Amino acid sequence: PPGENIRPPLLDIIKENAQTLEQARNNGLFNHSRAGGIPMFESGKGTAEKVRFPSVRSFGYDVNSTNFKTADELGVAELVASIINFFTAVKADIFVGVRGSSYSTDVFSVRYYMQQNLKENSRNSSLSGNYLLGPDGIEEVVGSPRPHSCGK
Repeated sequence: PPGENIRPPLLDIIKENAQTLEQARNNGLFNHSRAGGIPMFESGKGTAEKVRFPSVRSFGYDVNSTNFKTADELGVAELVASIINFFTAVKADIFVGVRGSSYSTDVFSVRYYMQQNLKENSRNSSLSGNYLLGPDGIEEVVGSPRPHSCGK
């Protein structure tokens, strides 16, 4: 089976990451089950499973075709899920990213250039904007985001 040759300490890290992710899904981030924590939202995989693509012929799409394939059947479910999650983050009232993440930098940048980070555009202006989670806590991202750097 895949991963059968993985040994400690890497195996311990993998187990801890899986437990942490499960705990965050159940209790929200920062494990505040009493207060609900900060809820995690992930819709990509469940939504991607419902996406169906029309059959493609060498000369183009057959719009009248009843032949569809799911993203899973085409082997692109993970790609479709990541696209759904990305655009969900871009359109959210609030986005909390992490320092050193190229994904977070991309979301901050798209939100900035689409003006999605402005509080005036939010349905709930008191709860909106871009925030960065780093070793010193959470800070608001104001203006154009800094370029991506893995180490900073």
